[in-house]
Amino acid sequence: MNELNIYQSIKSGYNQGARAFSDSRSTFWPELSFIKNYIKKNDKLLDFGCGNGRLIDLLKHPQKNYLGIDISHQLVKIARKLHPGYKFQFINFNNPQEPKNLPQKYFDIITSIAVFHHFPKGQRRSLILKKIKSLLKPQGRLIITVWNLYQPRFKKFFPKNKKNGYIPFKKGNKILFTRYFYRWQKKQLEKFIQKNNLRIIKSGLSRRNKQPVNIFVIGENIEEK
Repeated sequence: MNELNIYQSIKSGYNQGARAFSDSRSTFWPELSFIKNYIKKNDKLLDFGCGNGRLIDLLKHPQKNYLGIDISHQLVKIARKLHPGYKFQFINFNNPQEPKNLPQKYFDIITSIAVFHHFPKGQRRSLILKKIKSLLKPQGRLIITVWNLYQPRFKKFFPKNKKNGYIPFKKGNKILFTRYFYRWQKKQLEKFIQKNNLRIIKSGLSRRNKQPVNIFVIGENIEEK
């Protein structure tokens, strides 16, 4: 499957399984709750890959300047219903230059929670990060998390230790859709971010029941005003 087909399958899969996926994400993962410490009350926040908007529920204060965007228009509909006081915008990532029509160097914080592991290695992935970074203010911060797919429970989805795999999303025993995943390593994610003039201020593995379940990197935009 080529890059474009992977992006299309991700979009159609999350549209098809939006309700069940949202129900499985009713609360924010506690092992990533530290993210709220990097978000101030008056920050302009872009939630890239917002899903059902659950990041809002994590914040310690009402976020007046919140914008969530997602590839799935069905998830965006759900997000609007769950958080009617906030503005959400649907962005189609078929064009790697998107998200478009958003102000340059505008956001203080951009979060991307469990999104970049769906993007295969290639030009589109690099263009997406470059576009996101262009929306970030100088000294603004980008927070990216991906699943740690080197856990034993994921091994069967990556035969012969490959980087690319497909993991089904289930409701009970029924497979609703199958998602592409790219297997990041922490150092690789760090280098990917550094190539875009982002200085790493923190990175690591977040743990659930002592298991390293997520890789996270927090980068600061080192461009001058």
